[in-house]
Amino acid sequence: MPQIAGWSRTLLLAVVFGTALIAAWIATPRIANAYIFHFTAQKDAYLAQSGYYMHQWLIHEYDYTSTGTLYYDHWYRNGMDSRWSWGGAGRNMYALGMVPARAWKCGALYWSRNAYLYNTYYHYADSPHTGWTTCGGQADFNGRFYQPGVVDWWTYLNY
Repeated sequence: MPQIAGWSRTLLLAVVFGTALIAAWIATPRIANAYIFHFTAQKDAYLAQSGYYMHQWLIHEYDYTSTGTLYYDHWYRNGMDSRWSWGGAGRNMYALGMVPARAWKCGALYWSRNAYLYNTYYHYADSPHTGWTTCGGQADFNGRFYQPGVVDWWTYLNY
């Protein structure tokens, strides 16, 4: 095998490649050796009408860590249910609708869902994670509870 100043070509390539890997690792932003904090916040809307106990919620979950710079990862959980009593068994409604549930990352819409479920008491959806970013997230959730002749309740929650 040819020698370059006493080094084999294979050894020289290994040293150059290894040095490049180490330099890339040093230059890569990361959150190593930092604490990660998880937070959960929740907003709720409630209505009791004609034996239906309705609840809509919007949960904002996020993590952050600090290594001199804050990094955030946001996601949202949207849901609604109808029950026979507060905390009791589910009571079906004709329709539960998310019209829409949306989430934004750095001011740009990244998730939107329109959905109606029929003859059910529970509706739930999660937005995707935003991924680590230095700007925050926002979300809103328009909901509809509908039982013909009993209730047609529109709700709105946001973060």
